Amino acid sequence: MVIVAVGTLAAKLVGMAKDMVVAAHFGTSDAMDAFLVALALPTFITNVVAGSLPSALVPVYIRVREREGRDAARRLLSSVLAGAIAVVVVASVLLVLFSPLLLRLIGSTFSSAKLALAEHLFVFLVPLILISGLSTILSAVLNADERFVLGAATPVLIGLMPMLFVIAVGERWGILALSTGLIAGYACEFLVLSWTVYRRGFIAVPTLRSLHPETKQVVREYLPMVLGMVVMSATPLVDQSMAAMLGPGSVSALTYGSKLVTAGLGIGVTALSTALFPHFSTMVAAGNWSSVQNTLRTYARLTLLVAIPLVAVFWLFSDVLVRALFERGAFSGADTEVVARVQALFALQIPFYVLGIIGVRLLSATGGNRLLMWISIGNFVTNIVGNYVFMQFWGVAGIALSTSLVYVVSSVVIYAGVRRRIAVHTAARPA
Repeated sequence: MVIVAVGTLAAKLVGMAKDMVVAAHFGTSDAMDAFLVALALPTFITNVVAGSLPSALVPVYIRVREREGRDAARRLLSSVLAGAIAVVVVASVLLVLFSPLLLRLIGSTFSSAKLALAEHLFVFLVPLILISGLSTILSAVLNADERFVLGAATPVLIGLMPMLFVIAVGERWGILALSTGLIAGYACEFLVLSWTVYRRGFIAVPTLRSLHPETKQVVREYLPMVLGMVVMSATPLVDQSMAAMLGPGSVSALTYGSKLVTAGLGIGVTALSTALFPHFSTMVAAGNWSSVQNTLRTYARLTLLVAIPLVAVFWLFSDVLVRALFERGAFSGADTEVVARVQALFALQIPFYVLGIIGVRLLSATGGNRLLMWISIGNFVTNIVGNYVFMQFWGVAGIALSTSLVYVVSSVVIYAGVRRRIAVHTAARPA
């Protein structure tokens, strides 16, 4: 956890520096709105196709490694990677075909020039789907073998490269400098991870021949995760689309308001979930349910101890934080007032989000991905209703409040599911 936290902290600090540079150059301009909408679609596909795979793969991989040895686990990884590449390529092609319609839906109130810019940026950013998707899978391979350093450290490149490009050529290239730097950052991360995974012999050249029998189990766990991730990953798209209805700069304000909260959550949640997931999977494979319960209680208490004071800090000093980070260049004092309000309401989700992620990892380790799918669907519906109701009263800040309330409700449902699955497995265990 410490290794992952340090690496993630470095990545978040670089990412925050990048956001400060981007805010100074582009503020809440139309170009920034267009970039964020264009980036939303590749991010959505990556989260759906690649982001849900580790939850299905890691428990099965650990079970195969413990029972059949490393050669069998290596075969399993090779089979899964070959299939993942095929799925990512097909998903990318489909997204390109339907992108004009999707961009018009998300940016429904954009002017023709703003929408044209979003379409141009989207075509430029399409390679991110394959590059970032493969990086996610390769990082999961390293984490499954409890090698956490590179997976935690390489995201520094994703923040560093865009910042350097904006500083160097931002005045001449405009928003294209940010897009180019983002692709360069993801490409560098992929090269480092792929070389490390191949050199250490964790995986062979991908092939669909000689599939490991447990590949079918990965697919069975993967399908409900994909469906759930489709719904959950669509939530930011819905939020941005509904924010776009509120007028110019609203999409950017929503994004800036989530930056610091997301960065803080990223450090804690990534450290917890990355380290706990293989730990939970190993205990579940061994049937050690008393240790599962003890670990769950320990980290739930730790989460509340840290998260509640953090929420108070965000609530009391939100405007100070936004002013210090973003208020310069094109980012005005009026922007600070709106973004600070959004940030304070986003911060309410912190303890519930972290508790929910711990529960999600345990449910995935026990094969509860189907339950997670239904929880995701419930979250999606609740979020849309909450957005519509709260934005009537508080504008873009109402969308942030809706997001926080969704995580409050979902954390309660997740822990009810966790308790039930532990009770079922404990009752079924031989004396």
